[in-house]
Amino acid sequence: MVDLEVRTDDLHHIRAVDRPVAEPGEGQVLLAIDTFGLSTNNVTFALTGDLLGYWRLFPASEPGWGRVPAFGFADVIASRHPGVAEGERVFGYLPMSEHLLVEPARADDRGFFDGAAHRRDVMATVWNHYQRVEPAAVRADAVRSLLRPLFITGFLIEDVVHDQDGFGADVVVITSASAKTAIATAHEMTARGDRRVVGLTSPGRAEAVRALGAYDEVLPYERAGEVAGDRAVLVDIAGRLDVRDAVHERFGDRLVHSMTVGLSNVTDPERLLAPAPAAGPAPEIFYAQLQIAKRAEEWGQDAFDRRLDDAWERFVAFTGPWLAIERVDGAEAAMAAWRRLVAGELDPTRGLQLSLGPGSERRSPARGTTGV
Repeated sequence: MVDLEVRTDDLHHIRAVDRPVAEPGEGQVLLAIDTFGLSTNNVTFALTGDLLGYWRLFPASEPGWGRVPAFGFADVIASRHPGVAEGERVFGYLPMSEHLLVEPARADDRGFFDGAAHRRDVMATVWNHYQRVEPAAVRADAVRSLLRPLFITGFLIEDVVHDQDGFGADVVVITSASAKTAIATAHEMTARGDRRVVGLTSPGRAEAVRALGAYDEVLPYERAGEVAGDRAVLVDIAGRLDVRDAVHERFGDRLVHSMTVGLSNVTDPERLLAPAPAAGPAPEIFYAQLQIAKRAEEWGQDAFDRRLDDAWERFVAFTGPWLAIERVDGAEAAMAAWRRLVAGELDPTRGLQLSLGPGSERRSPARGTTGV
């Protein structure tokens, strides 16, 4: 089987490693990875692989290399676990590989968790869950693997801000406005309509981001100090200290909350540990799992899932007219796509769906609205 590995100290370097396909032992299941989605969010996973433990999820063949996590679909091709049958299809966290050996735990009708020793206590258990799914249309699977995890993050960011009554702000400023997580966050916020939403992005992407209609206003990064408003919340997905500090200086004490979400525009994960800006509040790192746990307790898990699914369907409909899914087949093409992503060359209206396994010559998903 083929695994794609990247240098943990230089993400531009990626290689394909051949290794034997493992036979499942007692209580184990072998997954054949069908497809997975890639976005700048996966680059953030890689940048914070040591800091937040992502490299421990799927160990690489040797030190200095890592297997980048991605969300996608896989089929059970061999099972020695009584609660998981061959032929089942699952959705969850996968490496950029052809196969994955898992040790199902807490299996139920919804799915199971991977109880492998190297994945225990790495991070929130939600990332170790594999959801049982039915076969879907080609585009539906592509949209889900690309956008569903990012949408969940955006849904939760909006919910945190709404839960705190916007922290008393009249404007929310979102950096890396072309990132799919940022678009999802803005879509949820503008749909609620409680306050203005301003996106900050690179000058070359500003026009394309405006055309999406997710933001009330889109400004290039050099105008970060010109955002209009009285009291503001900053949702920092870019991780650029110059942009973060410009927003802090613009609002000062009237920046009522500063949230750190990602590192889509930087290459140094230590930026998460950077000193607090001179003006405004100290930034707080956003933890999705805390809000999931809070809402599951307050609403009940079933009610939380229903609200999330309803919002997801609306977001999928919103992306239908403009999101183009680019199908990438085979290891060489996948490595080239990864390099493009790390270099920041992916258009905000495009998404990547990758497949390394056999039978990957299926047609690419077309642009258009679909149920997922």
